[in-house]
Amino acid sequence: GITLTSLALLFIYIVSFPDEFCCLSVEMVDCTQYPPENKYCTREWDPVCASNGRTYGNPCTFCRGRGDHIYFLHFGTC
Repeated sequence: GITLTSLALLFIYIVSFPDEFCCLSVEMVDCTQYPPENKYCTREWDPVCASNGRTYGNPCTFCRGRGDHIYFLHFGTC
């Protein structure tokens, strides 16, 4: 879970590097649009940056390949 120490470290990071957080948005990828029974994704280029530092080609490939501990960061390349 989230500890007081981790929240304090996050606060220190945000205060130290404010430009990194200038453009955060509430946009998310809705993985419910890509149910497991639909096995294929299109090849359109609509990049998604994930918490593992990997750029996925589009929201569908992100949802299919992300795993349990990989999260959406932002739209666009990492």
